This record gives sequence, C-alpha cells and structure tokens, in this order.
Amino acid sequence: MSFIRPVYNFIELGLEDYEENEMVLEIVHDLMTFFDTTTNCTCQRSKKDLRTCFEKVGFKRFFERYMEIKALEKSQFELFIKTQLMSFEISNKKDKTRHNYRYSFNISLPLCKTAYLKLCNLNDYKLSTLQNHYQENGLTERIHGNTGHASRRNSRVFVDFNITSSIKQYLTQYGIINGLPSPMRHRNDSRNFIYLPTGENYMIVYNKYKENFYLEHDDKDEKIISYSTFRRIWQETIPTLKFQPPASDICETCNDFKSQIRIAKSNLDQYYIIKNQYDEHQKKADLERQHYNNNIEQSKHDLSIAHICYDWAQNVTIPYSLQQVGSIYFKSTFAVHLFGVCKTEDGLN
Repeated sequence: MSFIRPVYNFIELGLEDYEENEMVLEIVHDLMTFFDTTTNCTCQRSKKDLRTCFEKVGFKRFFERYMEIKALEKSQFELFIKTQLMSFEISNKKDKTRHNYRYSFNISLPLCKTAYLKLCNLNDYKLSTLQNHYQENGLTERIHGNTGHASRRNSRVFVDFNITSSIKQYLTQYGIINGLPSPMRHRNDSRNFIYLPTGENYMIVYNKYKENFYLEHDDKDEKIISYSTFRRIWQETIPTLKFQPPASDICETCNDFKSQIRIAKSNLDQYYIIKNQYDEHQKKADLERQHYNNNIEQSKHDLSIAHICYDWAQNVTIPYSLQQVGSIYFKSTFAVHLFGVCKTEDGLN
C-alpha cells in the first residue's frame, strides 16, 4: 500500500518563504510527525504548561535551525557539534571521567537529548563518537583512517563535463515528454518548475536512464554512474524538475483541530475546550464509519440491498501535455475527475 503524505499549509506553519519541493516536504512531514508525538520529549513538564521542549521552541524556529545545520559540510557540522558540547558540558568535580551535558536550543530554551538529536539530525552513536573525540582531542578535526590512501574501488566512474551534460540533456528531454507545468510555483520565484507524475521517483527515472544508456552503448562493460551520483547531478543541474507531491485524504477538520491543540498547549483551559471539540468530532466520525460498515455487511447477506462506494481519485486537465498536437491545445483547459468504484461485498475494485 502506497504512503500518502499529508498536505501541510506552509503559511500557517510560517514557512511561506520556502518552496514546496520534495526535499522540504519530506523534512516538514518528518518534523511534524516528531512534533505530534509528545512522548518524544523526556523533559519533566509542569501541570500548568503541557508543552514539550520542542513545542516551546516552535515549529518554525526548529525547522529553520534544522535546515541550517543540514546545510553544513561534514567538517563544519562536526565542529559545530563539538563547540556546542563544550558549552553544554556539566563539570563533575568528584569524577572527572564522567561527562554530562545539558542540551539546549538557546540559553533560555533547554532541550531533552531526544529533541537535540532530532534537531541536529544525529543518532545516539554518532553523538557519542563526537563526544569521545571531543574529550580526547578537543576541537581538532576528525581524520578518517583511509585518508591519504588510494581507493580500492575499481568500478568508480570519473564524472566529467560530458557525463554531466548528457545526464542534464536526458532529464530535460524526459521532463518535456513526461512532465507537467507546475501549478505550485512560489510567488517570489520566477523559475518554471516541471513536475513528474506522482507515481515516479528518482530510482524509477534512474533505471530508465540505465536502459537508455545501454541501448546507446553496445559495450555491456561500459561503466555507468551510480544512483547517488545521478541524483546529485540531477539536483545540481536541473533542480526545477521535481515530482508532483501526492494529495492527502486525511480529514481537514482533524488537521485543523490538531493544529489548534498544538497552539493551545500553553493555555490549559483553551487546550481542554479544543480537545473536547476534537473528541466530539471523532465520535461523530466513528458513528458515520459504523453506519458505512453496517451497510456493507447488510449488502453481503441481503441481495435487495446494494452498496456502492465512489472514491474520488484524482483529476487531470485537457490538454494534458505541452507536446499535445492539435487545435485543442489553444482552447481552455477542462478538469476531468477520475472516480474509482468499489464492489464492497467482496472488496473488489
């Protein structure tokens, strides 16, 4: 079953200055999932303020700091972490071999270790490694053991200008044939984005590129670039070619209530009012779902009852392609809605 990512309102989140591309959408979804799970916070909370440590920071500030850290080079990132460890460290006069740290977002907003790991996109092992290196070597740069040694991989392809140009040319042509003009262009961005169908991803396009590569090269021993290099060249040379993000079938009312609950956690009275309204909405949804399921069960055993479910899937516009031939291209577009019909008694589509 394919995963459907929820649709997030960037204006409500305060992220209107960010373009809604695939990378940003993935990060927003990942952080929103983290924020929604209050058990991620191991801080001791007061009864008057139910907010987690990361909710006190706020999603926008947390997201922006996350993006800043993510943009650092490896050496810069490790120096940044070790510099923070130096300020977070709690001195232990009785046992100098033990090292404890008090993590924080800034001087007034402490963070639990789980939230700090998420903020820096770290795992526990990586953080422990940097802590040990800091204690033994201070702020000096970590040097990998293989530094200075020749690579043992003979299958690597040297990426030159010709390879980069050929990949860019292939992707440009692929976008012309399979892509659609973007309806989601940011108001402050003059670039034209081309969106590929929702069902495709980087790996699918890479596999098609490999098939095309071997068709053009008779020599099967000819080396081809790796998937990671293909994706990096794509993002560097033609960042305007993206994938259309899937729509969401999650209840819009539920999303609104969840957003209000997150905001109201600093006001306990308002929090419980909104939570009661949300619970009431869920009860009504459960009754409707039960009525729906009862109709399905009755239709299984009573042939006089027919239950048909219409599932709105997506819509397409006519014309559907920049390459469409004929006078219809110059006419106004029409939205054609696609519906799926399900035979509910045996679950067949």
